[in-house]
Amino acid sequence: MSAQTLPMSESLILRRASAILPVFVLAVMSISPAVWNGFPLVFSDTGVYLGDFRYPGVPPFYGVFVAASSLRVSLFLTVVVQALIFASVITSFLQHVGGVRNPWLLLVFGLAATLLNQSPWLVSWIMPDILTGAGIAAMSVLLFRQSRLEIYEYTFLLGVVLLAGLFATANLPFYAGYLAFSVAVRWVLVDRPTAMVGNLAVAAVLILTTVPVLSANLLLHGRAELNSASPTMNFSRLADIGLAQPVVRDACRNEKFAICDHLDALEKNVRGEQSFLWGGIADVTGSRYGTRGEYATLVSRIIQERWPGFLGEGLTDSGFLLVLPALENSPTSDDFKVPETWLNLKAYPVGSAPADWLAALYPASLEAYL
Repeated sequence: MSAQTLPMSESLILRRASAILPVFVLAVMSISPAVWNGFPLVFSDTGVYLGDFRYPGVPPFYGVFVAASSLRVSLFLTVVVQALIFASVITSFLQHVGGVRNPWLLLVFGLAATLLNQSPWLVSWIMPDILTGAGIAAMSVLLFRQSRLEIYEYTFLLGVVLLAGLFATANLPFYAGYLAFSVAVRWVLVDRPTAMVGNLAVAAVLILTTVPVLSANLLLHGRAELNSASPTMNFSRLADIGLAQPVVRDACRNEKFAICDHLDALEKNVRGEQSFLWGGIADVTGSRYGTRGEYATLVSRIIQERWPGFLGEGLTDSGFLLVLPALENSPTSDDFKVPETWLNLKAYPVGSAPADWLAALYPASLEAYL
């Protein structure tokens, strides 16, 4: 009996079964860097993601996800869950947006989509940004191909958008912009609003996601905002590319900001190093706490006065995201050598934040990590 003459229920079962192999293979390939490394990839902030929820800017919900998915047994379980989410989203995107139905072609295109970019490195990492790209792919399916989705796919993709917003709060305004752009483009091209259910469902998820984020930050930091570290991070980036310095110098002539006593150090910033953030100026000037409002004011002024440079840098950064691998130049143990282009994936020494949190929460994994 051919697939065309099968009863609908049997045909549905076959279609679902045929998608299992691509998802499984893509998931395995996605965690290959972690397997090769012998431990999920970590970087300097991984420690606070594991347990220090009160540190400004730390997304607490990613820490909850790590604790739940790892079962407090092994972080490999977390990257496996991340890989399954990623592989399922890619498969859904290729099927519904790309129109790829043949399971073997689906596997080939899925491998290309996985291996020709930084996805395996991101999926293998313990970091909250792992679902940013998957969230965009999920939104694309929901916005443009909602009529082709079964209820379980629809629910799963909405869940991915929800998790992506909870894990990295910078995704929320980004996703809102993508939603608005998609609706505007469809309105122009089709001359009428379409897929309203998909639009409203995605919009509702984005709005509802802000409630637990705002509540968590109010509880942990006393401020109902998306990210309590945004002024610090934004100022650091603007100083790193040289846009902040002239505006700050002008501001310090007439007003007193904490950073005014450190202008010389600010001038030493080198593009790509973010010395404001990592060189101690941020901590000395209290940018995450007492002077947070000062930095928010300065960031607003810098963007207003230097908006062409700000816009150009944003477009440049967006382009680089498509071509550069996201690897961390971290310390390495003597017996762990990798090609320089792979940038030494582990390990941080005992006494560092990642190693300390691993020792406290995953003691059985510490030997494999070190």
